[in-house]
Amino acid sequence: MMHRLIVVLLSTVLSISVVYAGTVTMLPMKATVGKPLTIEYRPAERDMAWTKQGSVTATVLWIPNAETPATAVDVLLKLDDGRYTAVTSVPESAVAGIVQVGNGINYDTNNEMFWEVLVHDASGKPVEGAHFRMAMANLGTLPSAYQKALDQEEALSHLVEEAKLYPRNTSARINEIFLMANSELITPEEAQARLRELVGTTTGGPRQPADPTEALAIANAQRQMGMEAEAAATLALAAERFPGSRLREQKGLDGLNQAKSAEDFVRRVINHLQQYPESGVRNELIGAAINAGSQHGDMALLADFLQRTPNVPAISYYNAVNYIGAVDSLRPTAFAMINAGLQAADSDVQRPSYTSPLQWKEQQRIAKSLLYFVKGAMLQATDPTAAAEALQQSVELGGAQTDKASYELYVGVLSQLGRTEDVLRLAEQAIRNGASAPSIVEAYRTAATADGASTTVIDARLADMTKAGRTKMVQRLSKDMLNQPMIDGTFTSMDGKPIKISDWKDKVVILDFWATWCGPCRKSFPALQRLYEKYKDHPNVQFAIVNVWERSDDRTKTVRDFLAQNTNLTFPMFFDLEDATVSKYGVTGIPTKFFLGRDGRIQFKEVGYLPDEQFIEEATNKIEVLLER
Repeated sequence: MMHRLIVVLLSTVLSISVVYAGTVTMLPMKATVGKPLTIEYRPAERDMAWTKQGSVTATVLWIPNAETPATAVDVLLKLDDGRYTAVTSVPESAVAGIVQVGNGINYDTNNEMFWEVLVHDASGKPVEGAHFRMAMANLGTLPSAYQKALDQEEALSHLVEEAKLYPRNTSARINEIFLMANSELITPEEAQARLRELVGTTTGGPRQPADPTEALAIANAQRQMGMEAEAAATLALAAERFPGSRLREQKGLDGLNQAKSAEDFVRRVINHLQQYPESGVRNELIGAAINAGSQHGDMALLADFLQRTPNVPAISYYNAVNYIGAVDSLRPTAFAMINAGLQAADSDVQRPSYTSPLQWKEQQRIAKSLLYFVKGAMLQATDPTAAAEALQQSVELGGAQTDKASYELYVGVLSQLGRTEDVLRLAEQAIRNGASAPSIVEAYRTAATADGASTTVIDARLADMTKAGRTKMVQRLSKDMLNQPMIDGTFTSMDGKPIKISDWKDKVVILDFWATWCGPCRKSFPALQRLYEKYKDHPNVQFAIVNVWERSDDRTKTVRDFLAQNTNLTFPMFFDLEDATVSKYGVTGIPTKFFLGRDGRIQFKEVGYLPDEQFIEEATNKIEVLLER
């Protein structure tokens, strides 16, 4: 089967969407370049609560046909007789659009299908690239805030229509062939023949693409036909013909993969960002450099990287300071970086074009909350009063989205300071916001007892607060969902039978990649076993504990020997014998767990292991939320 679709460089944004399902109508039905477009939104009954929590806005991601990035705009909707309406205009550069409606925190995404806009010309014909770009959207190529549910059938219908309207659109025709082969509508041999007919070479050398997108499509087709040298030549020629395109940058990105160490990788990222300051994957590279430096344990290298890199996003400062702040000698540097992160959060410089101003504002609010949290964590031991001030700012900024760890630490600091009344107030707020933890509940019990409440009264209060917090917990988890397309793969069971992840469709799947030599993996197993015992009889929950990266010639024997010594572990065990699936999932360290929804989409990812009770509580919440969807 063929799997090579056009590779598009994408940036990832912090997704804060919650799925609802109202209705959107756009008039005229054939949106026209440069003309007004009326957007009408009618919320479903369950949407009513959040529509009253601030302004209601339609966020439109306008997608161009050229290589230039997509642009997101906010359109303020006005309430009139139960419907929200507004008029915007279709940009001259747009060929398609994706619409969602929300208030910055909650978003109606039409059950992850969004609402589509195909742009037409004055004659009423879809403009060139309209169907093609919408096909790519249905294949998961949009930024995460607009990640549509994967729909290959819909994508294929768009490609067929594009090829019919614009037969010279080689990119559409190549991807149509790929999808037809993947859907088994044509044989691999027929696909190869069609590609050979479509993608030839000129007498004097490799075929010359009309634009960078076509160059990628032709190169993918050539690779599919085993023409690796020709594919490389196509991309090299295109990089020279289109010097401002991402094709030229791609050569530099490929060089990052040649790094021989974490230090080498970080240095290469620094050089790459200096050469391509407007890189479309700039924020991803910064994140990758932070991960490399932290995993290598070289905090001085990490600090040097941040000091030498301009315009670092606020959330990246938070991720880095989490590591740098743990080194006593680097504490002054860490505090300076927290201040730099807070300043970055107040700046619009790093806002990607595909993130609307409203989305950006909300993302930066959360980033500031997290920065104040890590500041409070660093101050806790030396200056609890200052720590309490920082944590108060973290909670106030975070609002209903405050991280559980902020509440937990703040309650602890207030208890340390003997501020009983504040402990009661904050613990209740945390529990009612669905951000409870065993330590918060215990702190509430202790403070309420000291305040004179009986055990019966305390238990009743806690039951009421916990019930109120469940709705907030569901919203929080929905906000954190990754909504990434399904990644299929084949495992081997303990009795040697192959099974595909897609065979577990309609079930919530918990994937856990591990190895016998991995200490954290082994330490996580008792809690994982307890979680399995809780759901082992549930017909819609599947556990898959998958052995990878084993350091032995006979990994099957190694795992069998391990299980023989740990007879208490009864969860389903599988092998990724060639380590192919773990590679497709982009795992760089174990244990790594993935929680898949009943449609197969990746919704949660967890690296490392948590304390037993925390893991069981959080994993249970994730499973229950996914079962309800």
